[in-house]
Amino acid sequence: MSAPVENAVAGAAVADLTSGGPGSPAAMPDDFATQFGYMPSTVDGLLANPQGDCSSPVTLPVEFETACKAHDLGYDLLRYAEQRGEPLGPWARQALDSTLDRHMHESCESRADPFSRTRCNAMAAIASTFVDLNSRRQGYGAPVVESAFGAAEADSATNWRLLGVAGAGVAGLGAVLTVRRATQRAGVPWTMKATAVQGVQ
Repeated sequence: MSAPVENAVAGAAVADLTSGGPGSPAAMPDDFATQFGYMPSTVDGLLANPQGDCSSPVTLPVEFETACKAHDLGYDLLRYAEQRGEPLGPWARQALDSTLDRHMHESCESRADPFSRTRCNAMAAIASTFVDLNSRRQGYGAPVVESAFGAAEADSATNWRLLGVAGAGVAGLGAVLTVRRATQRAGVPWTMKATAVQGVQ
């Protein structure tokens, strides 16, 4: 049995979004805006869903906002192809997720402070991991809205709770690094300060 024919226009649009450039409005399907209720536009240098956002149970760095909007547009292209009975292959979602990862890490480079940049990159890595886990669970097909009572949704909820814990861990690491820098600037030995911190726990 042959594989379904992929939607050529949606496939070309995904390839355009993930090619390393900003994305071209001309690559979008002609009826995309009618189907999804918005016109893709350039946001901070990337073609994106201007109404999109970062869906996460923890606060992600504000720098990720544009990357998330562009990723949302890509996922809508997957849905566009699916709705026409011409779904794109796993390559498309994998390319979109990989591009999200790259955009998030690139956005962290705008932070001048090395400790802040490290925390940002850590959050990017964590977010990318959970995006990929969700995509893998859905077979790298078109994103679907799952029932709150479904087993798949339970798995997803567990994944997001783990993301919350991981995010809190990164925040805690950031606090430790901040305290360490402050004590070093003050000339207080880190081991002495660490002992004092342990004493108040």
